Amino acid sequence: MPHVHLKSILYRMTDQFHPIARPSNAIIGMLTTRAGLIALLLSATGIPVQGQMPTYEWSRSIDAALSSTQVFYNKKGVRMDDAGNAYVFSAYAGTPDMDPGPAEVLLPERTSAYLVAKYSDAGTLLWAIALGSTNSNAFEIMDLAIDEGMGRFALVGTYSGPVDIDPGAGSVVMVPSTSSSCKKSFIALYDLDGNYLSHMTLGTTCSAQVELAAAAFTPGHRLVVGGEYFGTPDVDPIGTLNLPNGEDPFAAQYSIPFSLAWAA
Repeated sequence: MPHVHLKSILYRMTDQFHPIARPSNAIIGMLTTRAGLIALLLSATGIPVQGQMPTYEWSRSIDAALSSTQVFYNKKGVRMDDAGNAYVFSAYAGTPDMDPGPAEVLLPERTSAYLVAKYSDAGTLLWAIALGSTNSNAFEIMDLAIDEGMGRFALVGTYSGPVDIDPGAGSVVMVPSTSSSCKKSFIALYDLDGNYLSHMTLGTTCSAQVELAAAAFTPGHRLVVGGEYFGTPDVDPIGTLNLPNGEDPFAAQYSIPFSLAWAA
């Protein structure tokens, strides 16, 4: 067993769970599925709380291959598809072992990056990828949305410096912001095996920023994103649609590949 500096735990339970209290920063992500299951992502320092007792099914851990490895509990989330597969994303540093079994599946050693992993209904690792390689403040995954009908998922988040979002042998580097202190937003698409498909970015300058924080696919396979904006950013990747000058909440819907349906 390698030395573990920080361990993240993925729990799966049935839906009879109504927490009445929790320790600060313990429950990081939660999502229900049509099958009535709940996926919870907890930090190792937190403890599950009890309301109505859930039925325990399994738990899996992400271990550290090096003492310097960290999986950051305050920068992660989990989403589940209708088959019960769990998609996990988290910031990390070092070399985490993503396989909860006896085998080792090590991600590339990074000073600060993000991981995305898929686990089966039984908690078996299906795949894991690493994205980004520099300061995590310059690159953050804020949400993940799954579109099973079209065989893809989307990541949304923010960045400022150049970031390679292709986990494969190729390289797809997003154009950086005009200043390291200004954020741009991205939407990146991947197939259900974690292979890069395409991406778009929003925000161009410090006076026209977009900070995406959430995403969801509609039944018609369009992607709805939300967050806030500053200034007058153009949110149309094909034409031009500048939002009214302000500092306000923002939502938009895009058909794929990235044609703006509406923005508000």
